[in-house]
Amino acid sequence: MKKRWPLVIARQMLCIAQRPEFIDTEIEILRNYPEAWDEVWFSTPLGFPTLEEHRKTAELLAKLAEPFRRLDIGVALSLANEIGHGTELQGPTNGVTWEQKFTAHDGEVLEGRNCPRTPEFLEYLREMIRIYMQILHPDAIWLNDDARIWHDGKPACFCPQCLEEFGRLVGKYRTLPELSTLLNKRDGKENPFRQQWLDFAAGSLGIMGATIADAAREIDPDCRMGAQLGGSGHPYASNLGPLLAGLSGPQRQPVGIRPGAGFYVDKKLDDMFAKGIVIARINSAARKSGVPLGQICYELESYPFARSCKTARTTVLESTMALSFGCDSVAQYNNGADNVEAPDFYARKIKATAEWRKLWLVMQQIHAQSLPYGINSGYSPTALTRVLGADEPDWAWASVGYEKVFYSLLSGLPFVIDAIGSFTTLLHRENASTYSDAELRKLFAGKVIVDGEALEILAGRKLSFDPGVTAIRIKARVLREKFTADPLNGTSAGRSFYTSSSSVYKLECHGPARVLSVYQWRFQPDREDAGIASAWVQNSLGGVTLALGYNGIPYFCSDDKQHQLLNLCNALAGDGGMPVRLETPGPLAVFPRIDPDGSFRSIAVYNHSNDSSGKLTFTFRTPPEKLCCLGGGSREIAFTRQGNTVVTADLPGHDVLFLYRP
Repeated sequence: MKKRWPLVIARQMLCIAQRPEFIDTEIEILRNYPEAWDEVWFSTPLGFPTLEEHRKTAELLAKLAEPFRRLDIGVALSLANEIGHGTELQGPTNGVTWEQKFTAHDGEVLEGRNCPRTPEFLEYLREMIRIYMQILHPDAIWLNDDARIWHDGKPACFCPQCLEEFGRLVGKYRTLPELSTLLNKRDGKENPFRQQWLDFAAGSLGIMGATIADAAREIDPDCRMGAQLGGSGHPYASNLGPLLAGLSGPQRQPVGIRPGAGFYVDKKLDDMFAKGIVIARINSAARKSGVPLGQICYELESYPFARSCKTARTTVLESTMALSFGCDSVAQYNNGADNVEAPDFYARKIKATAEWRKLWLVMQQIHAQSLPYGINSGYSPTALTRVLGADEPDWAWASVGYEKVFYSLLSGLPFVIDAIGSFTTLLHRENASTYSDAELRKLFAGKVIVDGEALEILAGRKLSFDPGVTAIRIKARVLREKFTADPLNGTSAGRSFYTSSSSVYKLECHGPARVLSVYQWRFQPDREDAGIASAWVQNSLGGVTLALGYNGIPYFCSDDKQHQLLNLCNALAGDGGMPVRLETPGPLAVFPRIDPDGSFRSIAVYNHSNDSSGKLTFTFRTPPEKLCCLGGGSREIAFTRQGNTVVTADLPGHDVLFLYRP
């Protein structure tokens, strides 16, 4: 059996059991491209069938696994569900001998969903795992992404058992209404009691994870364990420690994670970046869990069909983006839950995967030694205990989302979702309310970017300091931004940027300020300016507030606006500026990485356009002695060097480039 952590995984849904010739097709193709896959995942049935039905499935999967093992491709088991997939009943329940009592915050008992503390349910999981271990002998077991105690607005299980056990933990029993009142308390203060509940609920997952891991390792002590993780919007995405610790076990064996989110159809390519931000946030939480990680494997899905939802080209592009967002491997969804495609589709997909593998291996090696670098646009670590606003509904604290900020990735500016590796923080609509007063003081004592909506949110709080600027919303579609002659604007000084936004903010500065731009009336040049559009302000803590009147970082912007933003980022980075910056404008997403000492290590560029980029120009703070450059399909890309500047060849539309110091 293979015990190494794989680079490329192919997920095989159980519908292939109805089409055994599908396996023959895959094997025939893989003989020509043996490097394409390292491991296949076979799935258990959806729902909770009898243990005898699981035994029959295990025997079937063992036969399907044989030809892959002969090709030296590993075999793992992917659980179809544990707690229950979604809030509605899915799959058979003829194996259920216990009360399925998962209880929502409103008292509703959800049909087909299990409280992970139910002893009889845990015994079912234990026996199920033993069956597959004894018959299939998988190299790894991966929990399904329903291993989360939050689904569709249902923030955890409030069943009688959970209420009783939590009461014993905190020293006082509370009814569901009493607990709900405490969790949603509005007294203008942070709510540490909420964290106690969150830790307890996350601990429920730890109990389930330990049950599964213990059952597997009783038979094979070397069996790898992993968790497929859902989106980062639910409250327990930031507290993965108990689940991962349960899977790791007392020997602290490394655990794999497979973070996932949406983006099932490549006709909506913007969603790839939205998913990437979710993935990066889950990865960050897993790294902070304190549990050793063996693998961070990206979920690449096309649903409900493989061919018509996502092409082979998009599959390899998305796989490359996965590594840029902090993963080190990828699990490709090889067939829909109920569908398989014609052989030619899989031939193209497997061939492309084999061709791009060299690039991924290089990225994997470089990323293992470096840190992502950029503007931190993530949430506060204490977001879930934040003050609940008077106008917010109950449980608003329990859900977070990235609705807009992911578009900023296409501005050509570097972004990260963690303070580690960041040179500044962007406060925007989606994260401004998550920071405590103490955390905000630390941010504003340094250098921070704040957009108009974030300033509006902060103005509604009783902060212990003055950010140095306030924002007033104005509605006008005929405004343009005129850059001042301030040196911070660089070559954009004196030029203009037209905004099509229907909602912008004019700024009022309280402290010493350098006005970077003003709003002018586009068709009325003689009319008085409409207000300050951006400013570099000294706040009451002595730090710098870079205030932008727009909401977030505009990603549809002119060359002049893009150059201004680059210059401002260089100023915020200090010490000679960013280690590397991409000067070429356009819809280009950049993912720079640095060594622990802050020096350049690599930069990945994705051309999010149907057109070629033209030559790409990079400026380095300190040019590396040696550089290499790879593109899609692992091809080498030519480049020239002069001083601090590197110019690469043209990058085709929807292609990637990876420039790195070996």
